[in-house]
Amino acid sequence: MEELSKIDREIRELLENKLPSLSERIDKENMVPGSFIETLRDYEVFDPKSLGELMEMVRIASRSSPAVAHLILINGTAKLLLNKKLRLRRKIVAVSITEAGGGSDIKANLSTRADIVNGKFLLKGTKFFTSNALYADYFLVLAITGKGPTLFLLEKSKNIKIEVMELTAMRGAGISVVHYNDAVTESVIGEEGKGLKYALMAINTGRLGYSVIGLGIAEGLLSETVKYAKEKVVFGKPLIGLQGPRWMIAELYSKIDVLRAYIKDILANEKNVDPLKASIAKVLGARLSQEASWISIQLQGGRGLAKGSLYERLSRDSRALDIGEGAREVLLDFIGYRTSKIL
Repeated sequence: MEELSKIDREIRELLENKLPSLSERIDKENMVPGSFIETLRDYEVFDPKSLGELMEMVRIASRSSPAVAHLILINGTAKLLLNKKLRLRRKIVAVSITEAGGGSDIKANLSTRADIVNGKFLLKGTKFFTSNALYADYFLVLAITGKGPTLFLLEKSKNIKIEVMELTAMRGAGISVVHYNDAVTESVIGEEGKGLKYALMAINTGRLGYSVIGLGIAEGLLSETVKYAKEKVVFGKPLIGLQGPRWMIAELYSKIDVLRAYIKDILANEKNVDPLKASIAKVLGARLSQEASWISIQLQGGRGLAKGSLYERLSRDSRALDIGEGAREVLLDFIGYRTSKIL
């Protein structure tokens, strides 16, 4: 299928051919093997050169392991926000924003504090759904100071405690509860008190990335479904030779092609991801991935309900796309508001 951006042949080979053999294990163990994490470091998957390259890696990984795609996305989003001056090559960055009250209303639920002691900030509080925490070398954390919400970069330390969450989706993405017990840092990202601005910049790029995960899930499911439909014989002919299944596959392929074109249009201006377009893309990507999971399982018949199959894993992961990086209803409200101003 058409690429979103060019990436190194070795990286493409790694994500297309080596990752699929690990995807079931990653989901079962809720962890990416350490050896594969190191391979991803060696291949510079954690150091995207551009937004387009990042999204292409996410798309390919999502076909077999949305969890690994999520790991790549969140790290890449954080690094593109932080820029290359911070010398984080080969390092993995976690994004720690959500608290117990939830993530849609960030400011209202923010309680983690950062107090100045001897010229340094000490962070104290608990964050939920911290992406990449299990593998992180650094943590990008939103906390309250005397000047308001502020974004900090913290290096991993004994004052940061991690509890991996047992979720039904994105298993292996390292999503965790993280406790900051007077964790020390001097690194303020941007201006103190302006943390929401920078956090929302990362979230906006993440929304585009979630649409790409949805696209990758749909592509992965379509590929497996077409392969099966060619091999499965029903009433003396291949399943794909029947009009009903063929129409289902045609409609799915058409929607995949349209979403891919829309994402490429957004990526044409890498330095300024349009929040409205990113929100639209996320909503469409989530719905497409869920439709793809329904169609692929339906055409598989009883086999599509097998526990542990690619269909089951991708179906579970597709549901998470309506929640992370802004709930669908919140984004639809934003889209509706913006549309009322445009039209």
